[in-house]
Amino acid sequence: MAQSKTDSVSVFLVDDDLCVCEMVGQKLRSFKEISFLGSAENTTKAFTEISSLKPQVLLLDIVLKGDFGANLFNRLKDALGEKAPPAIGFSCFTFESAVQNLLFNGMQGFHAKGDSWTDLVQGIHTVNAGGEFFSESILTMFRTHFPSVTVEKILSLKRLTTAEMR
Repeated sequence: MAQSKTDSVSVFLVDDDLCVCEMVGQKLRSFKEISFLGSAENTTKAFTEISSLKPQVLLLDIVLKGDFGANLFNRLKDALGEKAPPAIGFSCFTFESAVQNLLFNGMQGFHAKGDSWTDLVQGIHTVNAGGEFFSESILTMFRTHFPSVTVEKILSLKRLTTAEMR
């Protein structure tokens, strides 16, 4: 059965590239199961908008002008407590230390820019339901660098150190 707009998950994007914000907003609006609330290009505007709009899921770029997505996420958690929305890291930086940094800071997933939009929408729903999500290229990176680690272990024990994974 098709999901109605009232069953959609509300999403807010923080990315310092205005073109990315416009493109992601346009693409996510094409999915009826997503309610794209808007975007912010800096952390000051993002903090205000997120506190006001109360999205269900955040998409946060790793590196923002003058700040980092993880820092914004930590400020939101400090200010909003348990009402802070879950976040998915959203970046073209897909090296393992970048992904691990976001996970160590409590984000619930990571989607590489350029990976499948359908996977991102599925990931948004997964994170909104309390799960964790990694796009396919991130899982491939982990499988390549840490062949002995299963996908289930990556998903369930996301805060493993590099030494523990080998």
